Amino acid sequence: AGHWLRTRPVAHRGLHYGVGAENSLTAYRHAVEKEYPIEIDVHLTRDGQIAVFHDDTLDRVCGTPGRVSDFTAAELSKFKLSGTADTIPMLPEVLETVAGKVPLLIEVKDHKDVGKLEEELAAQLRSYAGEFAIQSFNPLILKEMSRHAPEFLYGQLACWDYGKTTSRLNAWILRTLKSRFLFRPDFVSYYIGALPNRYVTSKKYTLLCWTVTDENAEKKAKALGANIIFENFIPAAPAKP
Repeated sequence: AGHWLRTRPVAHRGLHYGVGAENSLTAYRHAVEKEYPIEIDVHLTRDGQIAVFHDDTLDRVCGTPGRVSDFTAAELSKFKLSGTADTIPMLPEVLETVAGKVPLLIEVKDHKDVGKLEEELAAQLRSYAGEFAIQSFNPLILKEMSRHAPEFLYGQLACWDYGKTTSRLNAWILRTLKSRFLFRPDFVSYYIGALPNRYVTSKKYTLLCWTVTDENAEKKAKALGANIIFENFIPAAPAKP
C-alpha cells in the first residue's frame, strides 16, 4: 500500500514548472530537490543510444525538423531545449543525475522494430541502483521488455481517443484494457479526462492518472484512489519513502 507508484505524485517530464524545459537535467534536479518521482520518455538514437525526449520529432521543443531516431547521440546533444541552456540528455546522464534519490517512471515511446531499444534499456537499468518502473502505450513493447527483464515493474498507458495513430480495433483494445490478455501489467496509467469509466474503475488496478494539471483534477484522481502524474502546478507534498 505504501509503494511510491501509489503514494508519491510523479513529475511529468521532470519538475519543469517555472524553472526550465521539459525532460531536461534542470527539471530533473528540481524534482530531486523537491523529492518528487520523475516521469521521463525514451527513444533509440541512430547509433543505438537512448535519448530522453518526449516527441518523435524535434520541431516543437528544439525548433528544428527531423525525427529523434534519425540523429546520433552526439548530434542530439547539440540541440537546445525550448531556448534554454539545457540540451537533450542521454539516459546515462539522467541516471547519474537522479542517482536513485527519487524513483523514475520511464515511458518507452511507441516505435517500429521493437527489440533493440528494449534490450538496451533493460541492460542499462539492470545496473541502476535506484527505483524505477517502465510504461508504454504498446503492450508488445512491455512484453518484449519483460522478456529481457521479467523482474521490472511494468505499466500499461492508455487513453480514450487514439485518433489516427492506430486502427479502430486496436484503439478499442487499448482503451478498454483488453490488451492485458497480451501482457498483464503491474499498474495502469490512464488519461484523467476519460475517467471514471468501467473498464478501469471496476478493476483493482494500481492506477495513475495523467496528466493532472490543477488541484481539481488532483482531487478527482484521489477520489478514484489513484496516484497522479502532474504538470504545470505543484501538488501536495509527496509521501516520504
